[in-house]
Amino acid sequence: MANSAVPDLSPRLTAAFDMARRVHSEDSIKGTDVPYLVHLLDVASILLRHSGDEDQAIAAFLQDVVEDGGGEPMLAEIRDEFGERVGDIVLSCSDSLEVDPTAKLPWWTRKIAYIDHLHVATHDVAMVSAADKLSNARSIVADFEAHGDAVWENFKTGRMGTLWYHRRIADILPSRLPDADRPQRLGTTLTCTVHGARCTVHELVEAVGASAAASDWHDAVAEETTHRAALADS
Repeated sequence: MANSAVPDLSPRLTAAFDMARRVHSEDSIKGTDVPYLVHLLDVASILLRHSGDEDQAIAAFLQDVVEDGGGEPMLAEIRDEFGERVGDIVLSCSDSLEVDPTAKLPWWTRKIAYIDHLHVATHDVAMVSAADKLSNARSIVADFEAHGDAVWENFKTGRMGTLWYHRRIADILPSRLPDADRPQRLGTTLTCTVHGARCTVHELVEAVGASAAASDWHDAVAEETTHRAALADS
């Protein structure tokens, strides 16, 4: 007999994956030859393992389509095909609505805005963002262990900005997740060691080393303060 807790997955999910495939067909995970779609599949899998539903999984597939594949016109297409709820999640997970991806605002400006937005994020957005960042942290730890400091060359702000961004998000997201058991376990897995698993933001900091991570944090917070002051004056 079917488990009543199993989410109802329909052809909408495969249609969303096809849309993501069209946009990301030539994209790869940073610094690798692994198709970017592998990351999106991982995010959707994490979501569904932690009580996510179909709309959240669809949004996981489409989370980067707007900022990388066409801006607001693409968002309108997503709303038309998959509904307002999916569109709202994708909008909240996007740090740019520019049609031309090269016209995005500077990295620090976009990431500060995204982090500030998470303080009021809905459960839907928190679920997708937490699954995304958990997948990213796992990949970065694995790449760091395999390639060492060379991995940071793949990120716009190197090790300092990358660690700062993931630590800031990990500080916020658990409080925005639903109170149900499995979503809360997603938050715990994101922020601290669980049964020795090397797959979390905490483990990412440990992999880099306490001294280096502390130095990076000090420098990144100073950088953040500078950018926030500039944004306040603009």
